[in-house]
Amino acid sequence: MRRGSHVGLWAMIVRSSVGTKGTALAWIAQHEGIALADTVCVGDWINDVPMFEVAGRSFVMGQAPTR
Repeated sequence: MRRGSHVGLWAMIVRSSVGTKGTALAWIAQHEGIALADTVCVGDWINDVPMFEVAGRSFVMGQAPTR
């Protein structure tokens, strides 16, 4: 993982009006030279599922719907 420009950067909020949060996460990781396996995401709704599918590690908030 490339660290140079990421020193001290530990979180990012991703919103996408086109595509999915998964495609946004994949683009950011590729653009910044970060392996998807080294990414972590946190979500709480069904629209976060595509992001969960591409992130290296995913966490779902307790209030998330079951379906």
